[in-house]
Amino acid sequence: MTSGREDNVEGSATAAKDAPKEKGAEAVKGSEKYAKMAQVVFDTIGKDNLVSIDNCATRLRLVVKDNTQFPDAPIKAAGAFGIKRLGQEAVQIVIGPDVEHVANQLKIIAKMA
Repeated sequence: MTSGREDNVEGSATAAKDAPKEKGAEAVKGSEKYAKMAQVVFDTIGKDNLVSIDNCATRLRLVVKDNTQFPDAPIKAAGAFGIKRLGQEAVQIVIGPDVEHVANQLKIIAKMA
């Protein structure tokens, strides 16, 4: 056998590196992050202003009654990369590849799931 290619011995650096990592704590932190961002979006846009929630690969796509009735700053401060208003009723919030998690949390908060 080649040196350095021994079977993993418990307690060795190689065994520790190859051991499965616990994702429970990381998953909780991630879901909290998504829930907080969704809550900020919901609170900023307003329950009565929100019509529908959807997403693409990186953007939260919302239909609202009036997209001029809320500021960008709180949503950007919550982690959004940008906001694009289209017409008077469409809003796209650039979140990134985790957008689906934020959209799902927002649907739960808005009771649109």
